[in-house]
Amino acid sequence: MSSFNTAQSIAQQYRDVFLRGGNNAESDVLGVGAFGHDSAAALIDGDSGAALFAITEERLSNTKHDWRFPVGAIHDCLTYARQHRRRVGRIAVNFRYEEFVEKTLFQEVARIIPDREKQQRLQTGLRRLADSADYLRLTEPSSARESICDLFDSARLDSEQYQRLALRCSWYLNWAIKYRKIAETIDEQFAGLDIDYVNHHAAHAASAFYNSGFERATVITIDGSGEADTATIYSGNEHGLTRISQTNWPHSLGIFYLFATEHLGFGLGDEYKVMGMSAYGQPRFRDILRPMLTVSASGALQQIESEHITLESIEGTGHLNYKFTELLSKVIPPRDSSHPIEQIHFDFAASIQSVTEELGVAFAKQAMQLTGHRQLAVAGGVGLNGLMNEAIRQQSGCEDIFIYPAASDDGTCVGAAQLSLANSKRLHTSRITACYLGKEFSDEAICGELSTRELRFSKPESIHRQIAEALLDGKIVARFNGRSEFGPRALGNRSILANPCMASTKDTLNARVKHREQFRPFAPACLAERAQEYFQMETPSPFMLLIGRATELAKQKTPAVVHCDGTARVQTVTREQNSDFYEVISEFAQISGVPVVVNTSFNVNGEAIVETPQDAIE
Repeated sequence: MSSFNTAQSIAQQYRDVFLRGGNNAESDVLGVGAFGHDSAAALIDGDSGAALFAITEERLSNTKHDWRFPVGAIHDCLTYARQHRRRVGRIAVNFRYEEFVEKTLFQEVARIIPDREKQQRLQTGLRRLADSADYLRLTEPSSARESICDLFDSARLDSEQYQRLALRCSWYLNWAIKYRKIAETIDEQFAGLDIDYVNHHAAHAASAFYNSGFERATVITIDGSGEADTATIYSGNEHGLTRISQTNWPHSLGIFYLFATEHLGFGLGDEYKVMGMSAYGQPRFRDILRPMLTVSASGALQQIESEHITLESIEGTGHLNYKFTELLSKVIPPRDSSHPIEQIHFDFAASIQSVTEELGVAFAKQAMQLTGHRQLAVAGGVGLNGLMNEAIRQQSGCEDIFIYPAASDDGTCVGAAQLSLANSKRLHTSRITACYLGKEFSDEAICGELSTRELRFSKPESIHRQIAEALLDGKIVARFNGRSEFGPRALGNRSILANPCMASTKDTLNARVKHREQFRPFAPACLAERAQEYFQMETPSPFMLLIGRATELAKQKTPAVVHCDGTARVQTVTREQNSDFYEVISEFAQISGVPVVVNTSFNVNGEAIVETPQDAIE
């Protein structure tokens, strides 16, 4: 994997693509997502605001949730721009380093120091320090420490205030300096271009609103954390986005769910496993978990300390976090990842999922009450929780719901670029129904790779029919076709397909192909016009982000895609969205009578979804 400094050679290599200075009003925007995890880049049309190309770094590095600067993704965006004779005049980045100081650290100053005059003096001094060139000299940290000590001495802090605030400064100033250095490197590498640094949650909100097609909407974002925010509410209309409310760290539904995931022996990025586990349990710990979070009248999520959860500093860092207490661990012992999953773990998963759904519904209701808009757009990593999304759709009173397909941090590269455009011109919303935005390879390139590896291959007269017949025979088909999907879901172009009519399909895929836990369900891809025969789906679900209840027909005919609780994470497919994939399902329906196929991602457990022919073959 290339180091960050490779970005310089990319900027030089694509000089013909960039417009430096002058009139770049209609030029395209390069969106960069380089905050936290799921780094990505996108190319956005400078006129319409539509995404032309987008890809996550993990598809190129095969490192799940790759957090490194997306050098490869930027390279691919600019290659696409060159091939299609596009010009890029602006960069938009999904973070603002200043907010680690001006929001989060200043919030901690206010929490620790009650005296308003001292607060203002400390905040002014800390801002000056964070902006100074001296603080960037990491080889001489003593001068920074001396400056902080002098500032604290001048404010006459007592020993407890001194110690607590020193730890907070260490944590948040170092976060600020990390992202400031990244920002300065970006400024150097893309000198001569306009560069916008966009608040992380604002980027999430833009990805949801501008791709929803709603003229007016309530926009909610929920994740682990941005610079300071962990959830936000926006009102969207023809004038753009207006922030109505925010939830600040350390209150976080995303981190709350992550702690539960870790309590169950999994890690960051494994939250979907907990959602799958929840179907096998009973929410008998709900009464313990539910009081831990609430939604305020102002639309903020608030965590509440109790005998089961407490706010504490992570030792040696000064970082505040809510943690489950030892008492909760006695009631629900944490699972070691090497130990088997027991019924108590399934019950805990069911409990955390139930609470998350209730909080999601309450948050959406309060958000719509504050904005007055009944159309709802959703983004942020928690927006990948399909059960929560479905609960919101059914119980919040929204008229319509849209969840951005790359709801996690990967989607912020699109949102940052679209918001940057919207700040300079009126940008209309447009409903997306497909997200095939990645690489595409010609038949010649694919055949060349197969020949190089001396693999036998054929070109059937009707590949759609041949796939359908193979599925009917119980074979498993890996499908690599067209442009790759942007976001975490395989939606037919980088997919493994199987026969949904055979109950044994699930166990075969889990054990022999995917090598993953047996409790995890498989998703159905269904012809949209026949979806309601098999699933209770009043709303199209092109991105697998809503959960429908299976009908009796589905339970009888497609047991491989019905979870143990009678639900399914459905992908509805139309000819307009993906004509080739639609033809595959149509051919299978013609010979089997069932308009559904099993659709799971083309990868094995622990690896990223394949992107290239080489990936697919290997």
